[in-house]
Amino acid sequence: MQTNSYSITVNLLGRINNKSIHVTNIYGPSQSAQKLPFITWLMNLDIDDYENWVLGGDFNLIRNPENRNKPGRDLGEMNLFNKMISDLDLVEIPFSGRNYT
Repeated sequence: MQTNSYSITVNLLGRINNKSIHVTNIYGPSQSAQKLPFITWLMNLDIDDYENWVLGGDFNLIRNPENRNKPGRDLGEMNLFNKMISDLDLVEIPFSGRNYT
């Protein structure tokens, strides 16, 4: 198990097939001043292309203005978050059926 200021990671090993998957639970900072170091940390994660990895949790960032439940947004933060998702080849699992609270 690995931990840091933003996450905790566990490596799960299948008993039948002996395959492993890393699961990282993220909790990103809510203060704007800490978001750039957080995104920089994410961009520098050392994830091998041949390893199975899942990132999830609360990034405390939004991808577009419609994801916010109140007025106000930082387009720079949205752009950085979307670029990070693209650069890391992450796939967003869509959330449907309920409103963001």
